[in-house]
Amino acid sequence: DPQKIAVLSNSVLSMLYAVDGKAISRANTTDKLAPELEALPALGQTANINMEQLLGLKPDVVLGLVNQHKKYESQLQANNIPTVLFDYDGIKDNVPMLTFLGELTNHQDKAKSVITTYESNITKVKDAVKNQQPARVAVLRATGKGVTAETDEAVTASMVKELGMTNVVTSHLDGTAKDKTVPYSLETLTADNPDIIFVVTMGKEEEITKAMKQAMTDNP
Repeated sequence: DPQKIAVLSNSVLSMLYAVDGKAISRANTTDKLAPELEALPALGQTANINMEQLLGLKPDVVLGLVNQHKKYESQLQANNIPTVLFDYDGIKDNVPMLTFLGELTNHQDKAKSVITTYESNITKVKDAVKNQQPARVAVLRATGKGVTAETDEAVTASMVKELGMTNVVTSHLDGTAKDKTVPYSLETLTADNPDIIFVVTMGKEEEITKAMKQAMTDNP
């Protein structure tokens, strides 16, 4: 099992540590991290990794995400660094990823235990809400570039669907779209009148705040 695992995504990092793995790096984040993770060298934003710093760590293997880190793959290969990029496409990938990370770190039993607890908790939550009137919800994704709505292909919206709630955005789709987010105005949001609005933020807080204020100004 590799001794020096460099991780380029904090979501992957969380899974690695869930199976008692250890890493030598993380990505920058404004989220609160456990002290052990906070102490790791930060390699820059998830989508903008400092490659010089990464190579300087001399990792045995690098773990990242296809949609964020494919652009670094050739450079890592040129330096003979094994790289695993996960094509994460939603919560259905959690169990396969945990299984792989357990095998990578030779902590298969720990991974099986985590998966059992994870699946048990999902069942408990589903059982707790199965007799409730399904809520109508909107899942907004706010980034520094603007505000969009998540479809059922995205992580948070797929969780909403898993719990039996109705994503109001789907009523505006033709059923064949595979995009994870779509344009969605505040005017449409008002007309849809969901019971609950979830907001998923990605990026720097000040940029997100500016983008959301702009969206509200453009669509009062």
